Amino acid sequence: MSITEAIKIESEFFNTHPVYSPNAAKMGIPFLTRFLNKILVGHIQRCIPDLTKQITLTIQQKERELLTYNSQYLPVDKKNQGPIILNLISRFI
Repeated sequence: MSITEAIKIESEFFNTHPVYSPNAAKMGIPFLTRFLNKILVGHIQRCIPDLTKQITLTIQQKERELLTYNSQYLPVDKKNQGPIILNLISRFI
């Protein structure tokens, strides 16, 4: 049975059932999908400001950390970035 068929059978069940038919619009997979999606979107909207703040603070912290390294290790041009970054990683490890 396909998902479409199952949803159709479920809908018919709720729409024709003597007890469930008055609330059929609030039952079944489509309603549950919309309801859970609203919950998820609300959660994401509440979390985004905190995530943005946390990312900004981490970037600022790493920029301050980068300034503590001796300026002779900072890349001057693109071709020297590889060895300099490898050296920094080695020092960090």
